[in-house]
Amino acid sequence: MQEITSTSTTPTEEVPTTEVGGKRIVTSSAGISFYETLTNFRDADEFKDVNGKLAYRATDEGSHLVYDGVEYGKENDFSGGPVGIDGKLAYDTGTVEKYFVVYDGKEYGKEYDTSGPAFDFNGKLAYVAQENKKYFIVADGKTVSDEYDWIDDPVLMIGSKLAYTAWNRTTNTGFLVYNGVKVGKEYDGVNELTSIGGKPAFFAGRDKKNFLVIDGVEEPLDYLGVTELIDVNGKPAYVAWTEAPSSPDTGIAFVVYDGKEGKEYRDILGLTNINGKIAYAATLRDGKNTQVIVYDGVEYGSQYDEVKFPTKVGDKLVYVANKKGVGDIVVYDGKELTGSDYSSGSIFRLLASVNGKLVYGMQTDKGLSIMEEV
Repeated sequence: MQEITSTSTTPTEEVPTTEVGGKRIVTSSAGISFYETLTNFRDADEFKDVNGKLAYRATDEGSHLVYDGVEYGKENDFSGGPVGIDGKLAYDTGTVEKYFVVYDGKEYGKEYDTSGPAFDFNGKLAYVAQENKKYFIVADGKTVSDEYDWIDDPVLMIGSKLAYTAWNRTTNTGFLVYNGVKVGKEYDGVNELTSIGGKPAFFAGRDKKNFLVIDGVEEPLDYLGVTELIDVNGKPAYVAWTEAPSSPDTGIAFVVYDGKEGKEYRDILGLTNINGKIAYAATLRDGKNTQVIVYDGVEYGSQYDEVKFPTKVGDKLVYVANKKGVGDIVVYDGKELTGSDYSSGSIFRLLASVNGKLVYGMQTDKGLSIMEEV
């Protein structure tokens, strides 16, 4: 483990800065302040709230984790997939020869050919393991599933029951396993497993037909494509296409919520649930490719050149907007967090972190900074 220290940089006149406890604090024109940590990393992703602390994957020569300001897994070729279990950190790690799991500083699953990803099984460490080309689930040191030719990620806990999709290589079909029992039919394709109203749900395909399957019950889908399945107030919401955005003049996409189709756009990305309301980034079918953030049916941000990453922070909508000649800026509850020293550049991740605080990563000519709301 190696602790990251904040690097002080020279601020511009537009950004008030202070030093508190060795950390540099910058304050936007909107009056919102951030701790800035300037890192030596080339990239960072997988920003998550783990046990009430910021965790993310950092990339330099390989990849490793940063959790609560401390680096983990640098001794291996890669590390990722941070998760909190009983207040402790678990993550996937390994070399090109061996994948395994680390939990509370101890290694698990090295007796198998591979192991991971790790997940929380009712407060106990669990992970997918592979031995002799068969996959199964290990929880609290015991095998708790049958063996399959493949187990998809994610493995979910719905209530206190395991849910995952598995594959039969002989028939090349996938199916749902819920609470240890195969549920419903086998399909040519299964993807995007999630929980809708406390029940397992996923997209599936069979005989060139697509379905939304909830708790084993099929709903036929007559669309060119579907993606981004989420739960909104216990009901399914997803993005559907009837025409692919294959050129600047084509593309018809819309959100389907509880079986009802929304407004048509050229393309839609980043479907999410904010306070029980649907939010996403969309491209208008106006011949100009104008981009907007749609939140509860209202369009925001058409004045920008690009908008992306709609995110819930506390009970507020936050997104990234791009202005030509300026770069990316954060729009927080309708306010631009301006200040060229830290708010412009390439912003590539957002997260509602500890106590509803905003965290994001930003690449500028100074390097990669991690910004955490004070």
